[in-house]
Amino acid sequence: MDSGGARLALRAPSTMKALVIEDSERLRRSLQTGLTRSGFTVVAVADGEQGLDYARYGKFDVVLLGARGSC
Repeated sequence: MDSGGARLALRAPSTMKALVIEDSERLRRSLQTGLTRSGFTVVAVADGEQGLDYARYGKFDVVLLGARGSC
């Protein structure tokens, strides 16, 4: 086994589309950057209402939703 620090990078087919719904701008940008680097076409929105519109009328392979805890 190679311990030289090699990393396995997962790549999505270029046709994969992801929808990111996250109100935190910093986290939204981070997710968008990571997914784009992995080969996804990404639509990122800041609120659930806008995200719901995209989810209804767009064709996405992956949808990431931000979650708020009540604690």
